[in-house]
Amino acid sequence: MANRTVTIDNLGAWVLKCDPKTWDLATYLELGHRTIDDWSVADNYRKDLMRKGQPVLFWVSGPKHGDITFRGLWGVGRLLGRAEWSPGLSAADSTKDLWLDRGKAAEPGYSVDTDITLMKDPIPADVFTSDPLLASCEIIRSQQLSNPVFLTVAEYEAVRKLVGEWISRPNQDDEEVVVGKRGAGFGSPEQNRKVEAAAMTAATKHYERSGYRVADVSHLNLGWDLTVFNPTSAGDVRRVEVKGVSGTRPRVLLTRNEAAAMWSEKSWELAVVTSALKRPQVQVFTRKATDKVITPFAWEATLG
Repeated sequence: MANRTVTIDNLGAWVLKCDPKTWDLATYLELGHRTIDDWSVADNYRKDLMRKGQPVLFWVSGPKHGDITFRGLWGVGRLLGRAEWSPGLSAADSTKDLWLDRGKAAEPGYSVDTDITLMKDPIPADVFTSDPLLASCEIIRSQQLSNPVFLTVAEYEAVRKLVGEWISRPNQDDEEVVVGKRGAGFGSPEQNRKVEAAAMTAATKHYERSGYRVADVSHLNLGWDLTVFNPTSAGDVRRVEVKGVSGTRPRVLLTRNEAAAMWSEKSWELAVVTSALKRPQVQVFTRKATDKVITPFAWEATLG
């Protein structure tokens, strides 16, 4: 039996590695994503130790590749469950385009759901190698190991001190901005997924009750979630961006991709679902009405 380095007692945090030559992190960020919702792990004893709530770090490995200029710590978060079997991506899955190594994308294996927030200012590996304790951690000394690697309790505490207030901040509240698979919203990634799913269901039913046929195109990153057809009028096609909120105030965020679709697609409209998890109420806003009230929330600049 192979030596089992990791135990529940000495585990401080898991580390999931991303090779930007294999998976296109630069494009993922360009699309507006700022969270990692799941990641693949090897079929070994370590996956069986993974539990909901355990700390997890997101590490970018390898040399400079495209817009990804350095390896180091790029995200922090928690596991949302145990590692589960995954059949691999099918040819129809839109996320396959992020895999620069298509063979790996199609490989079956295990993956784990995560709630990882990508950092605005990643920490270079050089900072780890210059730290007396972290210089000998597994992610530095054994870079060829498959996912997941780990930090001991002492090493994780050193990382917490290194990241400081960012990693030690209080639990996210309703004002925390998160960008996920279906766009931007306020709240934790886990809560947002529930709200988004409920909103999509409510919006779909809303249009179907009006006699429309509805196609879910949210996975295509078009800038809208539903393409809605009127079967009695060939020219009546709507491109609907769906936003859900848990409260009663229709305050939402649009990503750059969604705003670009609003400005370019005449048939674009916004369906906001309030009280999405209780008594969903659907309000539909035209592109003109939406354009009149949107304001910049933040500006991003890439310098140098």
